[in-house]
Amino acid sequence: MTMLRSIVLPVCVLSMSLTPLRAQQLSGADFVIPDTQTRIAIDLAAVRELGVWTELETSVLGPVLKRIEKELGFPLVGLDRFGVSLRQPTGAGPLGGQQVLVWEGNRELAVPESYLGAPWQAERIESFEVRRRPRTRGEELFVKVNPGLLVHGQADCVEPVLRGKQRATAMPPDLQSLLSGRERRLGWIVLDLAAEAARDRFLVQVLGAELSAWPASELPTHLSAQILVAGEAAEPHLEVRVVLRHAKDGDGVAVSQRALDSRVAKMREDARMQRIQPLLARAAAVRDATDAVVQVDFGPVHDAVAGIATLLLPVLGRGSEVDAKPQPEKAAGGK
Repeated sequence: MTMLRSIVLPVCVLSMSLTPLRAQQLSGADFVIPDTQTRIAIDLAAVRELGVWTELETSVLGPVLKRIEKELGFPLVGLDRFGVSLRQPTGAGPLGGQQVLVWEGNRELAVPESYLGAPWQAERIESFEVRRRPRTRGEELFVKVNPGLLVHGQADCVEPVLRGKQRATAMPPDLQSLLSGRERRLGWIVLDLAAEAARDRFLVQVLGAELSAWPASELPTHLSAQILVAGEAAEPHLEVRVVLRHAKDGDGVAVSQRALDSRVAKMREDARMQRIQPLLARAAAVRDATDAVVQVDFGPVHDAVAGIATLLLPVLGRGSEVDAKPQPEKAAGGK
């Protein structure tokens, strides 16, 4: 053991010394676009800590996870967190804007092959080796900040961080409020609905609602969805919570309640959701001040994974040929 330590310790110290100090100090949080209220976060480390990673790999999401690993070029077991921050243009116009993606690992992460060739061009910014490419929305950068941190985004968002001109900022109050609570989050998304394109995409296309159903000036301002670990520590449950938030406690909240209930009803009729139909049958939107909320308890953690996978498959599995039929051996939520 002493001999092993005498070999490993110097190697670790050498590895640290070869990584510039600034690169060691930066974290994924530093690359979040300041003040943006559209963000996505997935905490894979928390999923593994729950002891359900094997169940996830053997669920209907298994082939999707393998495809993602192939595209990334490294195993997901080495990835702790993935995050996206997006600043959308307000008013009319297509959905888009500035975007930054961050991968944070628990070991060295390989650079995906898609960043190694044309049209990406290698250059240096300060002590960082970066790759740059032109895009219609502005130049983009990819950088391996340190062995366990990869970043890809618009150059005018990423470059100031690399040059030491920008650091992590506090989460905007609206996001803090939407993400408050003692439950542990495995994954979450918050969408700013200020832009017309965002309202059309998520209220009309995803929820299936008509914008004209809401009173003037009472449209939802934010949409959030979270996968939570809740309940007693001895027997935690997995819950999914979806919230439509409004600027005021008015008639628009009731319209959002009906929109959420309508979307759940459509999901109950979806053959892909057969496994979780008993859970969806008990789901009903409630009003909480300026929020319309629908929440589904998927049951004890180990029983709930299959149901959560069924719910996520239509989103994560787009473009993949995966059989989403329910398996006979275990129903979602242990029911």
